[in-house]
Amino acid sequence: MYLSPLSIQFIWHPEDKETVFPIVEYCKQKLSRNPDNSFLHSLDFPIFCYTSKNDDLPPEINTMAEKTLVFAFVGSSIIASDEWTEYLSEVEKKDGVKVIYIALDRTALNYISPSNAIRYGDYIKKYQDIELSRRMFVEISHEIYRWLFCFKDHKQLKLFISHAKSDDNGVKLAKELKSFIDSDTKMSNFFDVNDIQNGDDFDDAIIESIKESTLIIVHSNSYSARFWCQKEVICAKENDRPIVEVNCIDGIEDRSFPLMCNYPSIRYNNALEVLEFALMETVRFQYCDKLMSMYKNNSYFTNAKTFNRVPDSFMLKDVAEPEIVYPEPELYADESEKLTDKPMHTPLSFSKSNISGKRFGISISDSPEEDMARLGQDKSHLKCLAKILAQKIIRNDALLMYGGDLRPNGFTQFLFEEAKVVSNHSPNEKKILIENYTSWPMQQSDSSELKQWTAEHKGVCKFINCGLPSDVEYTTGDEITGYILGRCLTDMRKRMIDVSDVRICAGGKISDFKGCMPGILEEVLLAVEQKKPIFLLGGFGGMSERICRYLSTKILPEELTIEWQFSKSSEYQKTAKDYEAQKIDIDYSKVLSLGISSLNNGLSTEQNNRLFVTPFQDEVITLISVGLRNLFPEQ
Repeated sequence: MYLSPLSIQFIWHPEDKETVFPIVEYCKQKLSRNPDNSFLHSLDFPIFCYTSKNDDLPPEINTMAEKTLVFAFVGSSIIASDEWTEYLSEVEKKDGVKVIYIALDRTALNYISPSNAIRYGDYIKKYQDIELSRRMFVEISHEIYRWLFCFKDHKQLKLFISHAKSDDNGVKLAKELKSFIDSDTKMSNFFDVNDIQNGDDFDDAIIESIKESTLIIVHSNSYSARFWCQKEVICAKENDRPIVEVNCIDGIEDRSFPLMCNYPSIRYNNALEVLEFALMETVRFQYCDKLMSMYKNNSYFTNAKTFNRVPDSFMLKDVAEPEIVYPEPELYADESEKLTDKPMHTPLSFSKSNISGKRFGISISDSPEEDMARLGQDKSHLKCLAKILAQKIIRNDALLMYGGDLRPNGFTQFLFEEAKVVSNHSPNEKKILIENYTSWPMQQSDSSELKQWTAEHKGVCKFINCGLPSDVEYTTGDEITGYILGRCLTDMRKRMIDVSDVRICAGGKISDFKGCMPGILEEVLLAVEQKKPIFLLGGFGGMSERICRYLSTKILPEELTIEWQFSKSSEYQKTAKDYEAQKIDIDYSKVLSLGISSLNNGLSTEQNNRLFVTPFQDEVITLISVGLRNLFPEQ
């Protein structure tokens, strides 16, 4: 069973938003997958944020991971509220949960122990704006590192500063790093001038220190040519240690050491940026190690060599296993095929199933804000999910189908940009990767910006404009009623589902929709009628969550009834009467016939029930991958 090694939660009082929000947003940016560029080899922790409106308490936190690390921002607003302090006390009692308090002011220390707190006041006078958020992030990410391994015997991060003593700028930078680490952090470092004791073997002391450290390469002019510098790099690679490079070359370097490659690099600006950079890579590296162990223990792959970073030729030279597994995101084929003849993939790859040529319809749209707040999520969760799914589908030579308008900066654009990137890196001939369906009258827009945007993506996408159904009467200039829009949307959805092989649904409006019923609900009912495989992702709220809730409990949520929908919209009541006048039934009772087996998706009841609730994107992809292997096994 998939079990995320760690999830990160942030909690704060709404009155502290002005102080807390910039820090939380900065941490989310650094700790989670970049929704605007999911191809970056960035951190990808599950992150959830909880606050409240006015004096209400936040929802219950998510505790579905193996370990849950909570950062609670505490100030006078929380200390003055018995309800809030009791809420935090209950959070602390939950199994597998560790709470790290961030004291926003002195009053917080009346409630929490100073030894168990990050003190915001220690940094507010020294740092401002983005640097303050960065400094707080360093403290937060160090706590993540310490508690990722064991809640009791947590570790202090060790950094090995590798530098050439023949370069003044390199020595100066290395000393600045050491001074900052010693004076301004709780971390330890190795600096050979200070840290090798009399009588120690120089070689052994350095190697033993590297084996338990993150290597920071201070890349100055002569670094690549120095014997000991080369040896330190080789030692770190042979012992599978995190490595980052700080580039401080002044002028030119006539030859770089060939093994100095395939790790993150930063241009030196200040010690705080370097420390942040090293922490991010260390935490990413160790989290990947936990993930790989979890996948191995659950037999997602057996006879495979795993790496915590994308491997290079040096790392691959002695691999005996027939298969290679590395962290997300997947390499492009033109790169991986030059590295090795062995199969290379990520744990989340769809490559173990035969989906080439299959047609995947995805319906992923925003959930209500209330759902997002309850689940500790925001729009970036669904944005990332849409991009990851698009990447997995397209890279495995399948076709992605999406129904929606063509607004720049919408979900549609994210999908098309993914297709363009994949197409540009594909060694095979160019072909259509996406089909975009639009219902009448959306395609009638004559916006020059829209036309330009459509033309730019025509090489990777086929645009299918669904016209007015033949039995719907409309004369130019007439009002486009809810009935007409509903019939057009239904026609588009039927056309998509007719030719699709798999449907994937997440999020979706529960009210204030256009059509005869909420879009995802109608799509699910149509797909079930045609016995199409459906993957329902309920952990992101919206209509998908309501359908999942009914399937798992057989208790009908009120949002799946026409009476509830009528109570929310007089306009919808009018639309329903127009349907009735045309003798067309809007039949919500079909929901009652739905069962888990009707999803026909290759997953067991237990696996589907997990898919109905998990908010972890990696687990979603893993479960879909399992279902696809059963539906379309390798031949």
